[in-house]
Amino acid sequence: MRSHSIKTTIAQILCSVCIGLFSYLPNANAAEQLSLRAYGGERSLPVADLRKFINTGEQSDILRGLLGVAGVDPNLVRGYLGMTIDLKQYDVNITLVDKFLNSYFIGLVLQDLGKALRSPSESSSVPAIKSAIIGAIADDNQISVIEFLEKYPTDMIVEVERLIQIQAKVTQDYNNLAEPVALILQRIQTKR
Repeated sequence: MRSHSIKTTIAQILCSVCIGLFSYLPNANAAEQLSLRAYGGERSLPVADLRKFINTGEQSDILRGLLGVAGVDPNLVRGYLGMTIDLKQYDVNITLVDKFLNSYFIGLVLQDLGKALRSPSESSSVPAIKSAIIGAIADDNQISVIEFLEKYPTDMIVEVERLIQIQAKVTQDYNNLAEPVALILQRIQTKR
């Protein structure tokens, strides 16, 4: 029993060291372009334009055009792209995130997501999504949408219509399951 615990600890330390080293290497293969495909059209946007927008509020001509066509509030988009989730406040570390990403249920969600967020040369990119999530979390245990985009290992194509369908499906499942799961957990806790 003790040797399993030592093996697990050593594996976690090695994983943390590797992730730490990789997070300090230059991200030579990071996404530079984000291509948005929707309703038969496609527009490319430099990821650097999104970072500049978050940091300064300044919109490139391409971004201004996309936001205008979409009819969305630029401040809402800016807030969403830059919103940081600090996993430390939930007592979540990178090892737990890795286990979560490799779970069966999340694997199914990632398979769908990998068809909506993918590299130009692939029809699905689950490993790239996992890599971007882990890369974004590695240095400070925090993640944001812009950090995810910056850590994505290649240029990215976003299939907007498919992404909207996935978001609707996940939201529906969450709404259908949240109350029953909460009741089950409550019953389990009261029986202890």
